Parts: sequence; structure tokens; C-alpha cells
Amino acid sequence: MSGVLLICVSLMVSAGAAGDLDMDALPFSVEDVIERASPSSIAIGDATFLVERWLAAPSTSLLDEFVLDTSIVYSGAPYREWLPSIAFSGTEYLVVWADKRSLDVDIYGSRVDTTGTVLDPVGIGISTATGSQSHPSVAFDGTNYLVVWDDCRSGSQFGIYGARVNQSGAVLDTSGIAIYTSADSQACPHVAFDGTNYFVAWEDYRGGLYCDIYATRIAPSGTVLDPSGIAIATSDDSDERPSLAFDGTNYLVVWESFGIDFDIFGARVDTSGVVLDSLAIFVCLVPFNQRHASVSFDGVNYFVVWDDYRRVTGSDIYGARVDTSGTVLDLDGVAVCTTSDYSSYPSVAFDGTNYLVVWQLQHGLGHKPDIYGTMVDTSGTVLHPSGIAVCTTDYWQEIPSVAFGSNDYLVVWEDWRSGTNADIYATRVSPSGAILDPLGILISMAGHPQWHASVASDGSDYLAAWEDWRSGTNADIYATRVSPSGAILDPLGILISMAADSQVSPSATFGGANYLVVWADKRGDAMDIYGARLSQSGTLLDTSGIAILTGGKDQVVPSVAFDGTNYFVVWEDHRAAFPESDIYGARVDTSGTVLDPTGIAITSSRQQWSPCVAFGGSNYLVAWEHLGVSTGYDIRAGRVDTSGTILDGMGIVVSALPYHERRPSVAYGGVNYLIVWKDVRGGIDSDIYGARVDAAGTVLDTSGIAISTAVDDQTYPSVTYDGANYLVVWQDYRNGSDWNIYGSRVDASGEVLDPSGIELMDQPYSRVNPAVTTGGDDQVLLVYDGFASLPYNTNRVFGAFYTETGIREHSAKIKTQNAKLFQNQPNPFHSQTTIHYQIPEAGGVFLKVYDSSGRLVSVLADEEKPAGSHTSWWHGKDSSGHGVPSGVYFCRLQTGEFVSTRKMILVR
Repeated sequence: MSGVLLICVSLMVSAGAAGDLDMDALPFSVEDVIERASPSSIAIGDATFLVERWLAAPSTSLLDEFVLDTSIVYSGAPYREWLPSIAFSGTEYLVVWADKRSLDVDIYGSRVDTTGTVLDPVGIGISTATGSQSHPSVAFDGTNYLVVWDDCRSGSQFGIYGARVNQSGAVLDTSGIAIYTSADSQACPHVAFDGTNYFVAWEDYRGGLYCDIYATRIAPSGTVLDPSGIAIATSDDSDERPSLAFDGTNYLVVWESFGIDFDIFGARVDTSGVVLDSLAIFVCLVPFNQRHASVSFDGVNYFVVWDDYRRVTGSDIYGARVDTSGTVLDLDGVAVCTTSDYSSYPSVAFDGTNYLVVWQLQHGLGHKPDIYGTMVDTSGTVLHPSGIAVCTTDYWQEIPSVAFGSNDYLVVWEDWRSGTNADIYATRVSPSGAILDPLGILISMAGHPQWHASVASDGSDYLAAWEDWRSGTNADIYATRVSPSGAILDPLGILISMAADSQVSPSATFGGANYLVVWADKRGDAMDIYGARLSQSGTLLDTSGIAILTGGKDQVVPSVAFDGTNYFVVWEDHRAAFPESDIYGARVDTSGTVLDPTGIAITSSRQQWSPCVAFGGSNYLVAWEHLGVSTGYDIRAGRVDTSGTILDGMGIVVSALPYHERRPSVAYGGVNYLIVWKDVRGGIDSDIYGARVDAAGTVLDTSGIAISTAVDDQTYPSVTYDGANYLVVWQDYRNGSDWNIYGSRVDASGEVLDPSGIELMDQPYSRVNPAVTTGGDDQVLLVYDGFASLPYNTNRVFGAFYTETGIREHSAKIKTQNAKLFQNQPNPFHSQTTIHYQIPEAGGVFLKVYDSSGRLVSVLADEEKPAGSHTSWWHGKDSSGHGVPSGVYFCRLQTGEFVSTRKMILVR
């Protein structure tokens, strides 16, 4: 297929319309709506474009991605969620936390009503900016919430950011409010509201080695009123971890200060930002450490609580009342909890009669912590001296936070009951101390995550298989078929294996009349290699799986190819001594019978990992990474014939430079193989290199082919042959903020046709782990995984078609931020889709939705926007609020002279 666009377009307009048709004013380009059909017509207003023929088009834009599996099963969000904070609006709570469900740490939240119902089951992405965000705190102003956090989006130093969230859960400041940023770090903010403005305090390193306490007021509009900050505590000691409460006239800010030991100090600040206690209030100065202060107000006095190490052999919870003049009423502190264990991280709230103090109780160092609490009255009397067991499951519960609602408290904490990562759980506690939700309420939910897709083609349709976590704590193997037009034939996925424990790392190929999917399987005592056949209609033929190799040590990372008669499965085998491994293989016939039940030893030096395999017409070529004594990881390969005979002894040295070469992928191009890999010969960054190997096992490019040597890291390559050239794809970090998918063609002579690479996929979240295969008519399907926003808010597997053979070059330099419209997520969608875009400077933004005839359907934005990233949502409705039918729609962004359009598919 040539790289030439051959289109004959006839323009047919009604009388008088030709002069009125402005091609530049169309909501999308002709190329946006041309389908691969001949002939076809496209109506745009009174104009009709007749497409008579389309052979091949050069690439003019990034590829359009789509979600491979649209099912959603709510579960604990992937990876860790921690440091919860909570506020009450009068009708519901907003719980916020730090969240690792994407590659960076973000700020998420969820509303919870007074019955304990979670109103945002996949969470609200409050801040998903580049870099890490942590230590959130939240307050309510009567109309909106303000969430604040420390934020590392600008590089290595943290600043203080915030965002308002309305009562329906919409984030009003999608790019965040820069509350205070400087060359020095700021961290651990805390926020309260005084009836007019918010007050935010944080620890600040502008003074040098030790941190101070600074603050600022923020108007409900989000305006920062004290942009340079208010100095609360600037002693020669380290002042850390502020907490604050408002008494109706002034704030009390409390913190821990490290001199000889950690002690608790405080200062009052009025609503104009004046510090009333230039000499800090000594809240607690007893010997040994006092840390992690929290404060609440009861209408007469404040109550400050902290964890206290005066006992030396452990920590207890103490508190002290402080009146509005700043006088400490309990000089030695009130013993809230004194056991022989370790109590820490207290949080306190007031219900109108009593306080509830909650904390983390650890039964000895190294033992799991639980969540305990007690009521304390306004005189400082502890009403439950033995404590209230808030949550004492068999797993760890840590770092609680508490707020009072209209009738009950809501206590939230980090909870490790999933066994692998912490989630955010909660329970309601009545003013009498009754636990209303003894099993806890899971707050930090998301759609089930998916990872590590593999793809194969039968020459017509495609089959993508992946790791899927919809069952809960274990991974299963699911798949779906995709038609050449992009239709998802199995939108809820095909269950391939849900055996005991996890199944991971699938690899797929097509052979004979069926697909074979193989994977690593933990249903036994160790990881084994299993497989299953699927028919072209998507029927699972081996419901219990095929045991390709079981028993002994772990076998992992399988790869599979087909030789016209049998399948050949290779894997990383640890039967000798973990962690050392060799490469083994086994043939499987088309009936599912394993022909080599003990495996074929392809290598035997115990230093081989990450195999891949392709068939070259007479023999297989297996490639792997080899750990050399002096050269680090090298790339080696070996041929195996169709009878399972090893043809190259200890293997062929493909690349053995004194640097690491890893993660190989291999494809056959009709004459030679191309092996590609991650290569760090250029220094600390990794690049993509390759080498051709002929059918006799001779390496034709002994120095390697430099496929991509762009700035920063390129890794995880995958290669296919499209009938004319090899297409190599990889995940690429050249933009310096997240991973994108790039690609390049390599011809049969080893020439790289796109030396700067082509950016195939660029989304506001990273896209990683690409895999490619060639289907019918030299069409290529690219699959990969990455974070998907609403309605999933978790990692999902995606697909994108690459049909062009002409690729334009892109600069390898780090990109400056340009205006950009990203592909909507999900796509296709049912009831709501998220649209991300960015603009390099403040200005007018017009974001509109058109139908396929060019008719304006809805205006999503028509306003001035600040520079940065923004988010809009379309609910499949027109401007009158009426639902529109299924079909193809176009989202068009215009800002200044920039115009970009994305195709969206609505499926009712």
C-alpha cells in the first residue's frame, strides 16, 4: 500500500449555496469524517462531499483512541490512597485524599451523605496535574468546598495549591489555584473558614534549613488575599504540621516545633490576618515528644489534642483546652488515652455537646494499628476511658480524620484490608459513641483497573487480551474482539480465566482457525504457564485453561507465535534457582494439546529474562535479555525449528555493548526478522534500538539501528510488519511530564524512515505498555494502557488504529506547551464523556459539539480561560438539555488562531 492520498471529491451544493460555503469555517475537516469506504458521501449543511476512492492517507494528526472494554465494576481504587481529610456542608460530607491510581500522586475526593451512601463511586479528580500532590485538607464556606494540598507540578519543589468544589461535586478550578509557590518548598496545608474568607496555614521552607508556619486568606471566589503569606511562626526551631480552628472571632493555629524535643505551640490570628500572639502559646512543653496536633472549638474553648511520648515506652493521646484569650487551661494536659501501646495521629471534632477524639492505636511496634476513639466533654472529662473500637479488622487501619454532620460523626481512615494497597474507609459514629457502620464504608472506589494488553489478528478482526481486576483483589484474563472499522464486538469483555489467585501478562496469537491466549497463572503454589483457545466468533474453547507448564518454581512472561501447524509458547523459567532464570518453550497443537509437557530448554545459563518469539517461515526466532558478567543486560536470540530443536546452542549475540539493553520485541518481515529493544548506550536515558537477523541467524546490524534517540527515556518497544515496512512503537517521555506513545517505520534495508519519530498518542495522562499487530489490508491496531477519567477514574486498556504509511517527522526536542484538544474519554461513551484541553495563554475559549451534518449541538465553553489545562464534560445532550441519538459527533476547540476537532461516538 503506497503512502499517497488519492481522493476524488465532488462538491454538490444547492443553488445559491456554493458562494456561502466557507471551508475554513467548517466545524471539522473533510479528513475527519472520511470513512474507509468507496464510494461514500458526507453532508455538511447544504453541501455534500462524495468520496469516490481512498487508498492511503498521510498522518496529519494523533490517533483517535477508544476504550477496549466499557464494563465498570466498582472496587477499591488501584494502588494506595492515604491522608484523608473531611468537611461537612450541612447535607453531605466531602472526603478528600491523596491517590496513586495514576502514575503520579493526585488529589481525589468523594461526597458521602448522612446515611453513609457514597455519592461519587469512582471519585472526583480534584487535582490530577503533572507531578505529585499530597496532604489534602478541606473546608466548606456555605456554598462551595475549598480543598488545599501541597503540589510538585513545577518540578522538585512543592507549593501550596487549592481548588473549589461545588456541592454537586464539580471541580470549579480544574487547573488549581496557586496559593503560594516559590523556589523553596511548602507542605502540609490546613484550611478553615471564618464566615467571610478561608484561612490556609502550611509549613514553609523559605527561611532556610528549618521550616516555619505561614498562612494566607483566600476569598470564596478563589482569590488569594495575602499572596506573600502571613508569618505565623518563624523561630530558630523547625515548626511543622499546622492545624487550625475558628472561634467566631479569631483563628487558633497550632503546630509542633522541634527544639530539643517536639512540643506543641499555638498562635491566634484575626480575620484580617494579624497575628495576635507574636510570642507563641506554649500548649504543651512536658519532657519528650508531643506531635501531630489537631484542634476544634466548642463555642467557649478550643480543644487541642496530640500524640505524647512522655511515657517513653510508648505514645499516648493527650489534649488541652485553650480559651479564646490564648490561655492554656490544662497545663499538664488531659490524658485522653493512656495504654501500654502506641497511640498516635489524633483528630478531633465537636458535636455541640461533646468532642469525639479518634486516633490510631498500635498494639506494640510492628503490630497492626486499629482506629479507636472516645468522647470528651467540654470540661475535659474523658467519657470512654477504655476507648471506643471504631475499626479493628484483621488489617491495618491508619491516620483517621473526623467531622460532625447533622446527626452523627463521620470518621475516615486509611485501610489495608484489600491486602495490597490502602483504601479510604469510613464509619458513622453517633454522639453516644455507637459505631453505625461496623464493617466500614469503602470511600475510594474506582472502576476496575486493567493492564498489559496484547493483540493479535485473524486477518479480519482483532483480539485484544489483558489483565483485568473486576473480580476484586486478583487479576483475571479478559479479551475482546475489535472489527477493522473499530467496532468493539464484545463490549463487556470475554472472560478467559478467573482461576484462583491472579493471572497476568497475557500474550495472544492467531493460528489455524482459533486464537491462542497464554498467560502466567498463580492458581497453584507457584506461577505457571496456562493458555486457552478462542474461536473467531469469540467462543472460549478451553474453559479451564490449558496447563502448558505447571509445578516447581515460577514461570512468567510468556510470548506466543504460530508456525502454520502448531503454536510455540516461550517463557521466563525459574525452575533452577530464583531469581535466576532460563528461557523455555513448548509447542501446543491446534487442538490444545501440549506437545512438550516438560518444556524445551532454549537457554541454560540462568541469566535470561523477558523472551519474545516470532515465526519466520521455516523456524522461530526467540529473543531475550541476557545478563552478562561485564556488559550488563544484552540482547540475545536463538532459532528453534518446528520440531522444537534448538538451532543456535547458547544463542546469537544481537547486542552486547557495556550498557543495558532490555525489553526485546521481534517481528518477521518476509525476509529478515527485526528485533527491537530498550538501550541506554547514550547515557542515563534509554533509547530504542534494533537489529535485523536473517533466516540463518546472522545479525545484519551489528552496531544496532538507532530507531529513537530523542531526549529523555524511550522504553517498552513493540514491533510488527505491515507488508511494506516494520512499524516500531514505544512509550516515550520526551515531553518531560508524562509518557506518550511514539512510533517509527523501519524499511527492509534497516533504514529508519521517521528518525524523529511520530507522536501517535498524547493524552493528559500517561499512555504506556504499547503492543501492535497487523491485520487485513496492512491495517495496524495499537493497544496500550493508561489512566482513564470519568466514568472509570482508573487504569484501562485502549486501542487506536494506524492505517497510514506516510509519517511526518516530529522534533525530538522537549515540547513547549501548545494549545491542544485531547481525545475524549471514554470513546465510545454512553451517558457522559470527559474532554480535556490545554491553552498556552489566557484567552477566549470556544468548545462546541457538532453532529455529522455540521449542525451545532451544544456549547460546552464560551468564555475567557486562564492558561493551563482544563476539563469539560458532555452528557450527550443538546443546548436545550434534550438527549441526542447515537452517532458520530465532533468536538471543536477554538482559542485564538488555534482550531482542533476530535471525533466522539455516542452509543445509547
